[in-house]
Amino acid sequence: MADKIEIRARTANEVPQIAGMFRPLIDGIGHAINIFSIDPEGWMPRDTGIKALAMCKAVLGAHMLNKIGRKVGKNMMLIASIQDLDAAIKNFDNMYHYNHRLNGRLMYDVEKGEVIDKIGHYTALKVSDTEITVDVSSPYQCEFDIGLIEEYFKKFVGERDVIVQHKAGSVCRAHGGDICNYTVSISNI
Repeated sequence: MADKIEIRARTANEVPQIAGMFRPLIDGIGHAINIFSIDPEGWMPRDTGIKALAMCKAVLGAHMLNKIGRKVGKNMMLIASIQDLDAAIKNFDNMYHYNHRLNGRLMYDVEKGEVIDKIGHYTALKVSDTEITVDVSSPYQCEFDIGLIEEYFKKFVGERDVIVQHKAGSVCRAHGGDICNYTVSISNI
């Protein structure tokens, strides 16, 4: 039997609200893959989410993936111990796994501090007070990742701006690379 990987469904039913004038197209995609019948406080197959993102990108473009990624980053379930930017950096990969399940089991065990390794990683490293690097080997598209990373870190920097870009000179997954390297810039107040 194949492994069953699931993602938290918190954002699925909110996507039409962020689509603006493109809502009818999003509604059509959602109904085509039966995504809106999912309990928003429950779980959904990861492959369904990836398929929905690919369809959104094909129909509406990369900008919509970025908006969806931001919504996911904003709604991401947090581990209670993450209260500041340093903890957020240290635990970013744990958070990614905490929002996924494998065969009904959370992919990050908070009590044991263990990750089940089957879905790639979001590895963050603090370079300075205004720069973080994030290496991503997940199955999600770059534009989605950029939005997710931006909103995740915005939770911990107050009014400061967060800008996420592919690291200069790196080869991303969309162009044959194994990982995407991102630079996260945080403005000074």
